[in-house]
Amino acid sequence: MKLLRACIRNFRRLENVNIEFEPTETVFVGPNNCGKTSATTAFRTFLHTQDFKIHDFSVPRLKEFSSFESIVDPADAELPSISLDL
Repeated sequence: MKLLRACIRNFRRLENVNIEFEPTETVFVGPNNCGKTSATTAFRTFLHTQDFKIHDFSVPRLKEFSSFESIVDPADAELPSISLDL
């Protein structure tokens, strides 16, 4: 049976997280503030095509937004992105 995997990048505390799903069901277990809610919110946001908010970006990516304002030609710059690969 083929294993389903997901990779979440730059979403809240999840800088680069790989998740492997079990064939029948997967349960996220862990201490508070480790990313369980962020992972489920990322799936819901992508699957329901909700809009991302600025606070959905991981903290290091927010710094990149600040430096974007000082770029002379914004066409040459690349803004940070949030991604989910399945």
